[in-house]
Amino acid sequence: LIAQLRDESLPLETRCKAAFALARLGSDEALAALKAAVEKGPPRLSAAIAESLGECPHPEALALLSDLAGNADEIIARGAIRGLGTRGGVASVDTLGAILRDPQRPLSLRTEAALALGNIDLPGARELLIAAANRFGDDAIVESALEGLGRGSFDQTESLFRSYLDSEQVPVASKVAALEALADAEGNVAPFLLGFLTDPNPDIRAAAAWALASADNGGIGSQLAYLLKQERDATVRARLYQALANQAGADPRMILALIENEPDVRARLAGLEYLAGTLAESADPAVQRFFEQTAVPDLRRT
Repeated sequence: LIAQLRDESLPLETRCKAAFALARLGSDEALAALKAAVEKGPPRLSAAIAESLGECPHPEALALLSDLAGNADEIIARGAIRGLGTRGGVASVDTLGAILRDPQRPLSLRTEAALALGNIDLPGARELLIAAANRFGDDAIVESALEGLGRGSFDQTESLFRSYLDSEQVPVASKVAALEALADAEGNVAPFLLGFLTDPNPDIRAAAAWALASADNGGIGSQLAYLLKQERDATVRARLYQALANQAGADPRMILALIENEPDVRARLAGLEYLAGTLAESADPAVQRFFEQTAVPDLRRT
């Protein structure tokens, strides 16, 4: 593995894989080789080595990671920050929190630190992200903090997201970012997101529907179909059609009737994509006839 790590004639991917394998071994010899390669290798290899140290059991790995997080090369520093997020623990939280709060650090490192904190299941990490999410005016930091929070277990973050989204002090743009961040949450977020599909603001409704298109299947297809019939905003309808593809329970024939009368091109295309998915699973004769006789010519024209 050390020979592969040092061999400049090998593809970078092969050398990076060797670095991760050495880090997992965690021996004195492996760590010495990784240290030497970080100092001499190209930035992307050094970044991979830094990230690999997050999985290294050697007692000196954490100190080396913390040093690399302050490297002048942003590529290497970002790798180290990801490694700290993988490693976890209070010390990693402290280092990442210092980077997140430091306005002198490059924005790319601060947003990376927010995402890394989202991978650490500790109250201190969540507190740092909540504080950053409430720092309005710094949109990139706010979005990254919310995305970091969204990566955790929804059982632990539901009350945080609810208070954040219910607050009158939070701008609409930040609420949109919060809802979209829940697309990657662990657990069933569908009932929570469903409540925002009746919000007066169409941007809020669209964000909730977008998150449902990626969130775990909550079996709320029939509720989405009902809301789709009432929705007047074309963008929200398009997102609802996308959400239907990920949420079981809707009647394809009922959705077919809505698509036949859909005036917006983007929403109609999203609806046709949903119907295509239902045909792949079970060929409903009515839906199949519609596709052959109407949808295919319509798609060709579009």
